[in-house]
Amino acid sequence: MFEELKGGILFFLGKMSSERGQWKRAQGLLQQALRFDPGLFKGYDYLGEALLRQEKLSEARVVFEKAVEKDEEDEMAFYFLGRIELLEGNPEKAAPFLEKALSLTPRFPDAHFFLGRAKLLSGKAEEARKSFQCACTLDPNLAKRRWKEFLKSHALSGPEGLPQDS
Repeated sequence: MFEELKGGILFFLGKMSSERGQWKRAQGLLQQALRFDPGLFKGYDYLGEALLRQEKLSEARVVFEKAVEKDEEDEMAFYFLGRIELLEGNPEKAAPFLEKALSLTPRFPDAHFFLGRAKLLSGKAEEARKSFQCACTLDPNLAKRRWKEFLKSHALSGPEGLPQDS
């Protein structure tokens, strides 16, 4: 009982650190929280994101895979596994993870956006357009921000049909 309480407190502190962008601190607190209480399923999502934000992709992947083992309906774990595949240059592997996240939470604009990115990078322009359209419909501001990130990270200079980065 005391161990679970301690884990819960550490989880709360780790979550707060994550929300403040203090990724290294969040990582340490969340690792401790999960040692005390491995049943803190969302702790894996926050820990994985903290690792991902520090560009520790392989460590983040292990954490998100464990999250899926613990909870097969963890849309955030599937979403982040898709993001990792995209970061590693594997858009074909990213798409199924992102599709799974969307099957669990259809109104998830980030997942629609990154699925569009995976489809575009896989040469499936029409499927990409539909995903981007969903992302824009669900959250126009998020989609605009994500487009700028995408265009910058791929040095695209406005190919036909894609918005120009301003």
